[in-house]
Amino acid sequence: MPSRPGVPPAAGPGATATAELDATLFEAAFDGAPIGIAIVGEDGRIVRANRALGELFGHPTEQLIGRTVHGFGHPDDDDIRLADRAAIASGALERSSYVKRYLDGSGQPVWLKVSTSRIDSRGRPLFLSHFVDVTTQEQATRRVAHAATHDPLTGLANRSRLMELLAEALPDRHVPDGAQPERAEPEGAERPPVAADVALLFIDLDDFKVVNDSLGHETGDQVLRVAGRRLANAVRPGDQVARFGGDEFVVLCTGLDQDAVPALCDRLLQVLSEPVEMDGRVLEVGASIGVARAEDDASPATLLRDADAAMYAAKRAGRSRYMVSDEVVRGFAMAALTGESDLRAALAEGSLTLHAQPIRDLATMDVVGVETLARWPHPDRGELSPGSFVGVAVRGGMARTLGRWALREACRRRSSWAAAVGNPDLRVSVNLDAEHLVDPALVDDVRSALAASRMPARLLTIEITERSLVDAFPAIVSRLSELVDDGVRLSLDDFGTGWSSLSYLRLLPVAELKVDRAFVTGAARSPREAVLLAGIARLGRGLGLSVVAEGIEAAAELAVARANGCDLGQGYLLGRPAADGTGWPTPAWLLDDPAVRLAGAASATG
Repeated sequence: MPSRPGVPPAAGPGATATAELDATLFEAAFDGAPIGIAIVGEDGRIVRANRALGELFGHPTEQLIGRTVHGFGHPDDDDIRLADRAAIASGALERSSYVKRYLDGSGQPVWLKVSTSRIDSRGRPLFLSHFVDVTTQEQATRRVAHAATHDPLTGLANRSRLMELLAEALPDRHVPDGAQPERAEPEGAERPPVAADVALLFIDLDDFKVVNDSLGHETGDQVLRVAGRRLANAVRPGDQVARFGGDEFVVLCTGLDQDAVPALCDRLLQVLSEPVEMDGRVLEVGASIGVARAEDDASPATLLRDADAAMYAAKRAGRSRYMVSDEVVRGFAMAALTGESDLRAALAEGSLTLHAQPIRDLATMDVVGVETLARWPHPDRGELSPGSFVGVAVRGGMARTLGRWALREACRRRSSWAAAVGNPDLRVSVNLDAEHLVDPALVDDVRSALAASRMPARLLTIEITERSLVDAFPAIVSRLSELVDDGVRLSLDDFGTGWSSLSYLRLLPVAELKVDRAFVTGAARSPREAVLLAGIARLGRGLGLSVVAEGIEAAAELAVARANGCDLGQGYLLGRPAADGTGWPTPAWLLDDPAVRLAGAASATG
């Protein structure tokens, strides 16, 4: 007999069997799910849990019942937002999702993504939570985040993280210089003062360059690691230590009473002056410290500037000491700022000039290339070489401007230098600072200079020093490779002075090695060192690279460079830097000079 419309049929054996099957399927799906599942009561206690959740928490499933999920949480993490659970219970929020650390049975942290929604059981609100193990993904994310804010060599905070910490320590002052804060305070209202107990210590290792140059970058890196560890162990709890770059460190102190500054600086100077034992050597590397305290108008930039200026004042006063920024120190800083202003004006007015030094084929003495060198005719200090102002350009953020000018000027003037030496295929080399090499606009700057002068890319060589590659290498290798694809040549300058020279040969598409002058002068004095020069030359030839002997200033150095396989040479003997490419010795004079012939004969017989 058919049932009446709207009236469900009476439950029979079939319906009971279906319900039992559904229950069995639910049990199997719940207990066999690959992710953790819990049903939680209104009081936050677990009513039911599956096997996967027990495995995640490292406890038998039955031991989870009656315990709170929060009870398994990492003590350093907050509880889930109870407001979310209340909102889900009321229907205002459909689902809550978050990632949090928990502890397994052995006390090891595990990262779980938890999604919670409401279910009802006979009118009683319950919460269904799913737990997915995202430990691997979270650890990878945190490694990436840590790498972005920490120095890979020392493990300390990097410059980017330091600026974030400074911005937090100087509330309402971390707007860029010259910019206006988004929200102005009401007219007449007092500006909230910067905490007067914020201090910045700028630390620079003394004589670190000597260690780096004499023992190599590997030893230098080990010294930096030791210095970083010593600083981190010597500061007060809560102080932040960062590696600012190179051999510079910064300590950010909050809650530092003015009277406590001397004791802290003395302690840091003491730990940094302790000898470093390394590979059977005992190295002594001290430090100079500059201190700046925050004033009401302090910003991250001004605080760093004052601490940096005080550090340089400490170096001028004899090193291995500290100086606190004051009006006198700021006066020195203003002088440096004036230097930056003068250089910026010189670049804007086109006052800088570009000189060229010849690079010669050592077999024929013909000029095959020139290295360009900037000169600054300063109105008060006379003509300045790059060593006097490149650092000013870098500190003042003008490295790219200077490099872009040098590229354009070198490409523009190449044809006149080529005409002066009678070589239409004359190559021109340009030195670029690391700050320009890491600039994303590097490729566009080079292409623009080539296009403006209609100069073939094959005639341009970019010289890069190993020192500039140490910190910048990962960021520039793809850009340099792109330029090489365009036809630009790369030259590795000062080759042999650092521990990683061979690594760069393997990883960079260089076309030329410029052997550091120390190897050339050494080879002229010692047969043993001549073997080193010959070895570098053989290495270069084996890789299909040109080998340039740098710093040839005497006939004996020229002779030993030729005798030991260097293809090209450069130095005052072969031609001093000149603006117009004139006044250089002729190939015939160099080949016929008696001193060169005598030195060549001595090299051949010795």
